[in-house]
Amino acid sequence: MKFRLVVLALALLLPLAAQATPFEQGKIHLSIGGGTVSSGSDTGIVIGGGIGYMILDGLELGLDSDYWTGIEPGRFTLSPQARDWLDLGFSLFPYVGTFFTHSFVDSPYEDLQSYGFRGGAAWLSGRGLYLTFGWAAEKYIKGSYEKDWINYPEIAFGLSF
Repeated sequence: MKFRLVVLALALLLPLAAQATPFEQGKIHLSIGGGTVSSGSDTGIVIGGGIGYMILDGLELGLDSDYWTGIEPGRFTLSPQARDWLDLGFSLFPYVGTFFTHSFVDSPYEDLQSYGFRGGAAWLSGRGLYLTFGWAAEKYIKGSYEKDWINYPEIAFGLSF
């Protein structure tokens, strides 16, 4: 009798331990973010978003985009990216990633290109919603910013389904 109760308890609890995470193969991610940017005495707004697909458990390929407004010159960016998510078994998921960015800059300025790396963590709040916070390092390879690495914080809200 005790053996049957243990088997029944395990059968009921096992599905709870094997709940799906947003970072499993086949999941789609949508994210939004925003912030401010400054250049000299000008301050502008950056609004962005992205879409990603988990090609394997923990490995995401995606495309991010953002729009800079209120600052000269304005720009629109497209940025393919890859992220590797680590499942620690609870609601915090660290990640590392890499990206390439092409920025379409308003005339008469030339477009920009850069590559970079990012790292951080996502906090899963349930129902596929998560908040990412991290740090990025970016190096411009084409355009007027080809000197040094640029480092900046990243914060975004995401939805996985």
